[in-house]
Amino acid sequence: MKRTNSYTRKNKKLATSRSSERRQRSKWRPSEVNQLRRLYPKHSNQEIARRLRRSLSSVISQAFKLRLKKAPERLVRMGKENIAHRWGPRPQARRKR
Repeated sequence: MKRTNSYTRKNKKLATSRSSERRQRSKWRPSEVNQLRRLYPKHSNQEIARRLRRSLSSVISQAFKLRLKKAPERLVRMGKENIAHRWGPRPQARRKR
């Protein structure tokens, strides 16, 4: 089945109108990159995204490109937060009388 020119023209118009509706990505400024380098080891990605007014995926992607790593203390805290989130708070140990 051969498509007519009017069909392809309509689809091109749709494609261009959709792409113009997308939010254009803003480039990372050097000051933002420096701030990301400073904050990334000890802060959550969500907190960094909020501070920099960037999306969470943008922060994660840029940190990956820069090969940034979380500090060991932060990884331990993240693990504890995840456990508490999944299983609830840890029960208190009973005291012996």
